[in-house]
Amino acid sequence: MAAMPLRVFGRRFTWRSQRPATWFTPVAMLILVTIAGGTAGDLGKAGPGAELWLDILILLCCTVGVADCLVRLVDIPRRHAHWGTLLTFALVTVILSSGFFGPFSIGSIGWTAITFGAPFGVMVWLTTRELVRLVRPSSGGSASVVTDR
Repeated sequence: MAAMPLRVFGRRFTWRSQRPATWFTPVAMLILVTIAGGTAGDLGKAGPGAELWLDILILLCCTVGVADCLVRLVDIPRRHAHWGTLLTFALVTVILSSGFFGPFSIGSIGWTAITFGAPFGVMVWLTTRELVRLVRPSSGGSASVVTDR
């Protein structure tokens, strides 16, 4: 099912960007996760009477942005496998691991760990997938098809 575009002032908007991932996509995801993690930590410490609506809005926007970045990274075709991409994925995964395991080391397991944990898990998978793509020889792009005659 295709996303229904929304037209405003002659511009077309969809739920998800149609642009493919670039080298900056994992970096943008890291920045958004860091902002979301800080906001989630602030939400956990917020006292009564705090203005929670702004923190919730920031957390929601960052989460949608992270999800979009992760979908773009998952959709990278096999033919675009590159050692630079693997290095970027590995670096982002290492940085996310410190944000994910940090709350466990200080004993505050909560939304911050969840905010870092989900992207961390996906990035571990993407890094492993990219390594396998680069190490395993390509099959030449042709699939063997068996037909009954």
